[in-house]
Amino acid sequence: MYNFFHPINSQENILQNISEYKIYDEFSSKDDCYKYCNHCKNIYTFEKDYPGISDFCRMLVRNLYEIKNKNDKKNHCGYLYYWIYENAWRVFGDNWNKIYGKEPIDRLFNIGYEIINELKMKECFYDYDTEISLEEWREKKDLHDYFNNYKNIEEKVKFEEAENQKHCKYFTYIRKIYRKYIENCCKYYDKDSYLNTCSDYFECDRKYHPENFLSGLNCQMDELLHDSNKAVKNTRIEEQKNSANFNSEISTKSLDSGSTQDSQESIFNELMKDPFYISSLGGFTLLGTFMVFFLFYKVKSF
Repeated sequence: MYNFFHPINSQENILQNISEYKIYDEFSSKDDCYKYCNHCKNIYTFEKDYPGISDFCRMLVRNLYEIKNKNDKKNHCGYLYYWIYENAWRVFGDNWNKIYGKEPIDRLFNIGYEIINELKMKECFYDYDTEISLEEWREKKDLHDYFNNYKNIEEKVKFEEAENQKHCKYFTYIRKIYRKYIENCCKYYDKDSYLNTCSDYFECDRKYHPENFLSGLNCQMDELLHDSNKAVKNTRIEEQKNSANFNSEISTKSLDSGSTQDSQESIFNELMKDPFYISSLGGFTLLGTFMVFFLFYKVKSF
């Protein structure tokens, strides 16, 4: 039997008994899947080359119809996105993104798009990055699950003191990938003001820092809060640099303008010190005066 969405790494163990995380298990259930066989009839011919693709298709269709009746559609769609990615790798292999846009993966995804359009459920529309690696996708999924289950994780940690070592391992891993993504995802303007460019899987509010757990559990880690603050500080410095560069450019232009004026005055002063220049200037001035009188005389005589 083909197994869907079993954890690839042990970091997920802390989440296994959290109710919301069990959404993945619900998506992977084969209950009622055969009600949706007709939707996937164009997929079955690929089962021999890609074992599990038929079940994958039926579960995808079933999950979309069930999400339609959920109150928190957006939240379930977020989990569905990562469930689809996970199983695309399982069915098509690590290089599945290299066959994106070709059958059978194109046909499978189009079935999902058709259901989403039919149900008018734009929250679940998925647009995949075909260049993403398994490692990067996995890290984003783990961050998504960490932030989405933060409150439940807090409660779990309080009542599982005997599992502190396991929890420390999990939060150490989250801290590592948190630091990896925060500078690209969060632009901080001050302590409480920021721009989040990765809101589908990352939270910029500092209350979510994994150091809160690591320090509370007395995990044996070096450079805990220092490194996290450094990452936030770096994002602020980058913003300040951009602003400083802009102001510097304006100042430079002003200085260039002033320098040009000073240069012109300097050249004039040097010329005025040159006797040849002064005598030449006087000669041209006298010649010009004679010319004016001559023209005036000619006009008057005429």
